[in-house]
Amino acid sequence: MTPASSVTTACAEDRGALSDILNAVHRQTGLAYYLGKDDVLTKKIDERIARLNVVGYRQYLDVLESESGDKEWRWLIDELVVNETYFFRYEKQFKAFKSAILPEYVRSGGPLRIWSAGCACGAEPYSLNLLIRSESPHLSESGRLEILGTDISERNLSRARDGVFTAWELRGMSETYRNQAFEPVGKNWRLRDAFTSGVTFSPLNLAMDMDSFVEGHRNHFDIVFCRNVMIYFDTALIRRVLVALRECLKTGGWLFVGHAEPYLELIDYFDPVPFDGTTVYRNQVPGTNKGRNGMRVTPPASSSPQPEPVFTPAVPEPRLPDVPAPVPVAPPPARVAAVPAAPSPPPTSTPGTEESAISTIRGLANQGDWQKATQECQALIEAAPMDADAHFLLALIAENLGRNGDAVESLKRAIYIDRDHGLAYYHLGLAHARIGNAAAACKALRNVNALVSVRGDDEPVRGGDGLAAGELGEMARTVLTQIGG
Repeated sequence: MTPASSVTTACAEDRGALSDILNAVHRQTGLAYYLGKDDVLTKKIDERIARLNVVGYRQYLDVLESESGDKEWRWLIDELVVNETYFFRYEKQFKAFKSAILPEYVRSGGPLRIWSAGCACGAEPYSLNLLIRSESPHLSESGRLEILGTDISERNLSRARDGVFTAWELRGMSETYRNQAFEPVGKNWRLRDAFTSGVTFSPLNLAMDMDSFVEGHRNHFDIVFCRNVMIYFDTALIRRVLVALRECLKTGGWLFVGHAEPYLELIDYFDPVPFDGTTVYRNQVPGTNKGRNGMRVTPPASSSPQPEPVFTPAVPEPRLPDVPAPVPVAPPPARVAAVPAAPSPPPTSTPGTEESAISTIRGLANQGDWQKATQECQALIEAAPMDADAHFLLALIAENLGRNGDAVESLKRAIYIDRDHGLAYYHLGLAHARIGNAAAACKALRNVNALVSVRGDDEPVRGGDGLAAGELGEMARTVLTQIGG
């Protein structure tokens, strides 16, 4: 029986039971992704009902609610969670961790405690272990290194403890590195014991069990990776999780999230620190600026030298469309229009190429001087009206200030000039979604997928500061899922 026929032919009581199951899934897991997606969940339940010889959704709901329902819930959760992962996913984040964050803890002489929340089959915590053992072997040898991986899926955790991975999950890893850390097991690869030491795994349901976890781990972790987890939650649960993450992190600790995580929610709790091609979030450090609206945050003097930060357009994006617009932290810029309302002052950057002017504008944005950055950008557009990058940068400034209507207009101009500007289409989709235009948002995001589908996954995208086409496509698909596209 297909999902469609199941829903169509079921009696009213059975359809009501299906709705109860969907709501129960949301309560138990926080996976708001499945709300309104009856066909996806129904297909999985239909297959399970056939194997259990259960008649209809009402009886299956009775199974879930029975004394032995825990076992069935574990099966259902295992079926629902998204397991896509691989070693050293999001290379820019691992580069920032290796070059600027890890040395800070190596020098400190204290322990380094890392939590991988939503670790799936373990590729993320093991990647961290491999990197740390490669760069700072004495850290692990001295017993100072602790890495905890947690996940809602028992099936995932069982795989993680086994330490066996497919060649696909090791894609991108050099053959030399792979042969050093893994041994072949048939067509798969098992992580050698020397590289599993120090990594432990434990079940954790972020929607149900965070209070007790926080009580046992308050101010415990130096670094938390929680990537591509909150994108499946609703806004209320996102906020609860962020509060819990902040409680578990030490002051000055670091949070890594996925590219499409809820940026506007994040900066209410953490300070964004831009690195080359990515943004990492820091638990508020006394004496630093709060990073509202993407403002650059200066790390404490004791931290290691960092790469020169850039105004990165591919920062994690807000969950859509139900988050409030940010509150500007500087006087609002002049409204973007085809003809500025008032003449813009001449650029203050050193006369030279348009690339130099773009660099100056980015620097102003990094400093949080949004008004000056807007004026400089408008002046550049007046001098070079067919510069797609200038229009795109003006859109990003408007976006950071919550002026989504202005952002839409500037992004349309950038796309008119450059029809292949995938990142402009992506931000256009975000801006449309924030103002409630779901149809236009989906159209723009599908254009992203069409553009990246003809490019190599590793090909850099225009204006992305190292963001690859494959990552941009993944970001677009994630947001499409969030807004029901």
